[in-house]
Amino acid sequence: MIQTELPKKAQAIAAAALDAIHEKGLDRVKLTDVARKAGVTTGAVTYYFEDKDAVLIAAFEESWRQLFRGIEAYEGGWEIERFLNCLPTTDQRRRGWSVWLAFCGRAQTSTTMNDLYRQAYAKLETLILCSAGLKESERSIVREAIAALDGVGLCATLNPDLWPAKQQRSCLRTLLTPLFPSTDC
Repeated sequence: MIQTELPKKAQAIAAAALDAIHEKGLDRVKLTDVARKAGVTTGAVTYYFEDKDAVLIAAFEESWRQLFRGIEAYEGGWEIERFLNCLPTTDQRRRGWSVWLAFCGRAQTSTTMNDLYRQAYAKLETLILCSAGLKESERSIVREAIAALDGVGLCATLNPDLWPAKQQRSCLRTLLTPLFPSTDC
């Protein structure tokens, strides 16, 4: 999960799936849509991925790879600013959030996807704990911050007209400030 690098063509398919799911939604997207976006045949998609759920998992993992790269590369403050930088304030980030939303819907009834969801969150918590130099006993603060990020991000993904970038940042800053009172906002 997430650490595995896919072959280049499979990565391109996963990235194309991010776009296709974002544009059409998981229920309406077809493997032919993903293939068209990736510039490959449907046969190439099914060569790398056995079904639509496998494509969703690959798109989910690609979105998390992008998120982790962004968190690791971010050079500003760690607490609030790092979280603000993860919001779906751009088209690129919104794609990942659309896949995240679709994945969460499927994870509710799929043991495999639920396990991947839990692994992704555990890795995210650990990454944030380590990058912030926090103690294991402070993991609950990180969980609360991730929950706030999820809430704002999912609202903005579902209703972007009501949640422009400025409002997303303002709302998340308001929710996170009590968790990180020593942060200079």
